[in-house]
Amino acid sequence: MDNKEKLQEEQQNETEFSFNEKRDAAVARLGLTRRSGIDRRALRLGVYGLDAEKAIAMFDGDRELYYDILRSYMVNTPPLLDQCENVTIENIADYGRIVHGLKGSSRGICADEFANIAERLEQAAKDGDIEFIAQYNPLFLTAARELLTGIVDMLEKRSQGIPKRKEERPDKMLLNKLSAACEAYNMKTVDAILDVLDSYEYEHDGELVIWLKDNAEKLNLSAIIERISTV
Repeated sequence: MDNKEKLQEEQQNETEFSFNEKRDAAVARLGLTRRSGIDRRALRLGVYGLDAEKAIAMFDGDRELYYDILRSYMVNTPPLLDQCENVTIENIADYGRIVHGLKGSSRGICADEFANIAERLEQAAKDGDIEFIAQYNPLFLTAARELLTGIVDMLEKRSQGIPKRKEERPDKMLLNKLSAACEAYNMKTVDAILDVLDSYEYEHDGELVIWLKDNAEKLNLSAIIERISTV
């Protein structure tokens, strides 16, 4: 049974969930059903859909390791989501590879329901079903960005009143990614990387992070690129 046939099956007896008005309208407009292979609950992600306790157990109770992985997810996911915009039949194979990667990284943080959405879209890409992707990709991107916002909020709340972890100096790989994000004028990624850099206390070059945040707020991106090149 292909995607279109699945979407045309009966839409009754669905379990209804509480969505905000914007998503209510989107769901109604797209006719989203369980028969689509996408769980409606996963489209109200925030931190909903992130099973932190399961993940921490998976990492043998090492919460700090899990939080580090979440920070990495925060940095690496936004540019991939940007590449998922404007899917066409010409770039559908690339889209499939990207959502395959998002599926794996999302399972790695135990955002399983979101990973299931990515898996469903990956299969649609393999099938060449551009119509299915055109219908559900916008909600997929909305859910992903809400998940990222929820992770940021969770980590910020957790950090309140808790001493920052100490590092010798700002991570060079993160700085290089920050520079690349500035070159691409990708402010979502810039902000995500700065959040990660700011989550540590540094023995050396801590003032660099303060300077980077200040100049990012002023959109002095060329200055940031030049400064990082000298580090």
